[in-house]
Amino acid sequence: MAAMLAAGLLAAGCAVEDGDRAGAGGQSAGGGNSVTAAPPPAAFVGRWRSDAPATFAGEGYRTETSGGETEYRADGSLSYRARLAIFGERLPAGGLPFTVRATGEWRLADGILTERLAKVDVTPEPGYAGLAALTADLARDIAARPPARADLVLIEGGRMTLRDRATGRVAAYRRIDGAPGSGAVLSGLGATGPGATGG
Repeated sequence: MAAMLAAGLLAAGCAVEDGDRAGAGGQSAGGGNSVTAAPPPAAFVGRWRSDAPATFAGEGYRTETSGGETEYRADGSLSYRARLAIFGERLPAGGLPFTVRATGEWRLADGILTERLAKVDVTPEPGYAGLAALTADLARDIAARPPARADLVLIEGGRMTLRDRATGRVAAYRRIDGAPGSGAVLSGLGATGPGATGG
């Protein structure tokens, strides 16, 4: 169960929020790199939030990650936090709730955002302390996953849209730190048709 949950949570950490799935083979719906020019990395620096929950299902379980916040720092480090709930037939009706915190590094090159999580802490919410072994396994599995990569679709002031390169799912984020946007306006969503090959 921990490996399935790790895959779901890692995906949620980088642009696998509610959105449309791409064509077959996990290719990006808009091709490899959907923007014509990359913004300066400073455009990403700050705190970003996605209010849309991310879901992942498999092995008889469903995970839902909500309230995801990522802070991208100028030195290339990042921090992430979210609430994770696990639902399943033999689990409580409200699911098993966890708080997830992670740190790692990010890089922006050629319109592709790459995130690598280095340290992950998964903590059961109050009343679920008996899940310590599961949370330790889950945190290890998430940290061991390869880097997540997403195409930059749009960044404009306080809004950002990313397309996960592995799943093709699109995620929208809003800046929550009050920092002014870079002024860059880049949009490639819909620039090429669904099913295009790439990355």
